[in-house]
Amino acid sequence: MRVSESGGVDERRQTEAGPFSASGGPGLTALRGIWNAFGASASGPGRPVSLRSTNRWLSRPHERCHDPTAGLTWSAPASVGHQVPGTDRFNQWLSVDPATGEVTASYYDTQNDATGQRFMTDVYLSRSTDGGANWVADLRVTTRSSNEHDCNGLFPCPSINYGNQQGDYEGLVSFRGVSHPIWTDSRRNTERAGDATCGRGRGLMEEVFSATVRN
Repeated sequence: MRVSESGGVDERRQTEAGPFSASGGPGLTALRGIWNAFGASASGPGRPVSLRSTNRWLSRPHERCHDPTAGLTWSAPASVGHQVPGTDRFNQWLSVDPATGEVTASYYDTQNDATGQRFMTDVYLSRSTDGGANWVADLRVTTRSSNEHDCNGLFPCPSINYGNQQGDYEGLVSFRGVSHPIWTDSRRNTERAGDATCGRGRGLMEEVFSATVRN
């Protein structure tokens, strides 16, 4: 995959919608869904669902299922992509390419965290070319991590809005082998802090980023 990342996307809120996607690629018509899994039971062959609490997030491997009968019956859930042990993945989004039938999921992932507390996140993409039975290597989309917990150790940080964090601007669309994830990015949250004309002196805080990912 090739990634081209950009920031400063116009902050017009996307209409809230469930992470379900209908697909109609070559030989494929199905309804697919993705969600965060809770519980301690297995959800698919050799893919246990674990519940581990930390300061702000729960560790929940992503799950997906597909429905070939328009909602009457569903396949067994199965984990998406390849989760690194001891990490969190959350705020997922799903898109099925209508031209190719490939399934793509985007989500926050803490595998590059350097705090030891899983506070730092990156956006990753997982892609399947066979309807979700198998997944190619997960791709890191972001070029720098975000931290919505503290500012280089300063907690609480005035450049973080603790009431409105990640999740406000998440989305994903895939078409003809090109995916466009959108996410909330705070890599520059303290930039222009103290400038009364920027966030009432709190700085940039958060920005909406997007990227072009070509298969």
